[in-house]
Amino acid sequence: MKYKFMKEHRDRHRLESMCKVLKVSRSGYYAWRRRRRSKRQRENMKLLTNIQEVYKHRRRVYGSPRITNELNEQGIRCGKNRVARIMKENGIRAYVRKRFRRTTESRHSYPASPNLLMSDKKSDRVWVSDITYIYTREGWMYVSAVMDVRTRKIIGLSMKDRLSQELTTDALIEAIKREQPEEGVIHLKLLYTGYFHHTPC
Repeated sequence: MKYKFMKEHRDRHRLESMCKVLKVSRSGYYAWRRRRRSKRQRENMKLLTNIQEVYKHRRRVYGSPRITNELNEQGIRCGKNRVARIMKENGIRAYVRKRFRRTTESRHSYPASPNLLMSDKKSDRVWVSDITYIYTREGWMYVSAVMDVRTRKIIGLSMKDRLSQELTTDALIEAIKREQPEEGVIHLKLLYTGYFHHTPC
């Protein structure tokens, strides 16, 4: 449907341009947006809420098969394909923890790098960044934030509809432009594994 295509690409193309190309009116598009959802759509919205509850309770590691099984055990009748489709449309997917791989060899004679956070010469500017996600009417949105550890102030922020390298890069660039730090800032990036990654600024 033309209106559905316009809604899905609203953030990439101007509404006026899409109306001209698809030969539809702006008023028709807005009327379609205000139209009452069908019974099936309302059921899918309710099922989406149930899926999100299980997904959050299981710490985002359940995929559609296990979420379907748990919903059926709760008395919520639904099929695996339907659950998978709703999850895909709303950007919900299981996060698979990668098996730990040893990448450091500590049995060597080389000098160890100093611990900048614990040394007497540590920087008075330490930034830490992390990624989270929130659910909106348009689906899942991913947020990256950079915080000044000393002031506890958010100095950089970025939000996108998918996880990407630009998500964290944009937040860091905003923090640098806003704070204009001197040389020596320590940037700690929290990874999904729970380890910190040091990025020099």
